[in-house]
Amino acid sequence: MVGAIQAAKDQGMKKGDRVIVLLADSTRNYMTKVTTMLVLVLLLVLLLLVVVTVLVLLLVLTLVLTLSFSLSQFLSDAWMESNGHASDVYKPVAEIAELKTRSKDLSKLTCDDSWRTMV
Repeated sequence: MVGAIQAAKDQGMKKGDRVIVLLADSTRNYMTKVTTMLVLVLLLVLLLLVVVTVLVLLLVLTLVLTLSFSLSQFLSDAWMESNGHASDVYKPVAEIAELKTRSKDLSKLTCDDSWRTMV
């Protein structure tokens, strides 16, 4: 207010002249609103990150379970037989001979053994 009176005197105003003075309040009320908005935005971003993380984890879990179930079916004897992969026609004579030279444990391996007896 002192600044407004001094400015009026400097401008040559006299008694009875009208002067309009705008007195600003503190920014406390405005800053509270800004701070509240920032906190709400940060909480919203955090919530969004949590939701995305949970969705990604659920997707990964679903993929792992699906893959595990698929592999267990694929590697089962029943699946091999039902899909025609249980044939004893393939006789890897040369491969078995090479394996026998590398390992004592495989010295008794023959082509008469099938995948059924080896598993």
